[in-house]
Amino acid sequence: MSLEKSYRYEILLQAIEVFTQRYDKSALFEFAFDFANQLLTLGQSALFIREDDRLTLIHTRNYDIQDYHIPVTEKLNRLPLYHGRPISSHQLNTYFSEEFIRDFSAAHVIPLINDTHLVGLIVTDGKSAGEFSKDDEISSTIMMSLVNSSLENNQRFLDFQSINQELDRKVFSLFVLNQSIKALLSELNVRKLYEMATDVFSEISGSRVTSFGIYDPLTHRIKLKGYRNVHSFHRLYAELKMKEIQSCPNRIVISMKEDSDLLDQLFEDTSALLELEAEYIILIQKERLIGLVTLSDSRQNTHYDSGTIELIETLASSTYIALNNAQLFEKQEKQKREAESKLNVLQMYNRLIRTINSCRTREELLKLSISTLELGFGVSKAFFAFDNGKAYEVAECTGADLAGETFVFEDHVGQNIQDEIYYDYFANRLNTCFADESFCEKLGESTGIVIAPIQMNPEYNYNGQVHRPYGYLIVTQTAENLKEEEILLIDTITRNITPLIYHMDQKETFIFSES
Repeated sequence: MSLEKSYRYEILLQAIEVFTQRYDKSALFEFAFDFANQLLTLGQSALFIREDDRLTLIHTRNYDIQDYHIPVTEKLNRLPLYHGRPISSHQLNTYFSEEFIRDFSAAHVIPLINDTHLVGLIVTDGKSAGEFSKDDEISSTIMMSLVNSSLENNQRFLDFQSINQELDRKVFSLFVLNQSIKALLSELNVRKLYEMATDVFSEISGSRVTSFGIYDPLTHRIKLKGYRNVHSFHRLYAELKMKEIQSCPNRIVISMKEDSDLLDQLFEDTSALLELEAEYIILIQKERLIGLVTLSDSRQNTHYDSGTIELIETLASSTYIALNNAQLFEKQEKQKREAESKLNVLQMYNRLIRTINSCRTREELLKLSISTLELGFGVSKAFFAFDNGKAYEVAECTGADLAGETFVFEDHVGQNIQDEIYYDYFANRLNTCFADESFCEKLGESTGIVIAPIQMNPEYNYNGQVHRPYGYLIVTQTAENLKEEEILLIDTITRNITPLIYHMDQKETFIFSES
């Protein structure tokens, strides 16, 4: 074996050792250039690396050329598929311009190929001594295969790393999604759920600004319940006016840029969405629309990929179930509280009836009734008043010193309380009910007013009007607003004590006449 062949084999073995290891792509290009010069003993040589749609000169040896670019033509793009080997002098005109061949005195080109893509090339004017032989062409082909295999293996490894990272990210996202869905489904407090859903969508999507709104089917408005900006503590409260739609759209994720027509069909005005910096709208819906989520651009400065969109769709479906469950639970709890409240009222009413049935005098009856209202329902100011022929005279009271005081009603109030209870929830409006201002001053402040008539035997006069009531139970101040069932109870109390008062008065009249 000649010395030249021995040297060449040694270089090839070194090249095999180098190119079967893993290096950065830029280092592989450098190695390829160095080994090509050593293996082929080139005279002048240059290394080009592809940047977008052109090949850029990176290194030269013995050439006095700088800042040179070769446009990547359609023929060069197809070179890896239809040629795929070093290009000799007689083939250069097929792929390269006359200008390039002349500038570099090109005699031989080694393409650098990654799979089916041309990523660079080495050009030379020939050997430093002698002409390219058959052995040189074989060595050049072997060298090119080594480099291209190394480039391809390197790309496969980078692709594997990228896929592995993507899988790790997806596994982590699925784990976070699973835990988040568990937390959402276990939360039955609607207000806490709003905040939790906002945070979960923000974390899963990576959105910089996230908002969460609930749909009101009566007003067709989305009321913002949650807002999160990861770069500030700023809070935003807004409403989105939606159009009345017959059926929910089949879409869950709506893009502000790509689905502008659909947004126009759903919203009366999209200016609030711009204020929320929305890029995507997530509809929380199945059989009906419950709410929506807005997502801004990603805080990682990346686009939302298909995997992230799938996670968001899954999260939207789970959020619908969680919201639906929480709303049903809240409704059941409200019904339970109302039922318990009504039961308490009925129990109180039952005790009151047993108590008043044991009363022997009207004074005792009125006093016990007032005390029951005071202790059982938080009534702090109330009184009974009865007709003395000219006005109504206070008979029993609590919360104010009104013993013996008389009053008359304003005409519009007196006409409305002949036989039905009258109530007004507004505070400090006694002067609209009572004609005497001094009586209002003695009553003092009020939280509202309830006037329950005590009508003995409603009889109509010749004008068809009911005779004025025998008396009234009037409540003007309570610890809390009276509920509907409590107002009904006051009316029921007056109707139940009416016959007792009537019989007690009849008994007193009879005893007085007998004496």
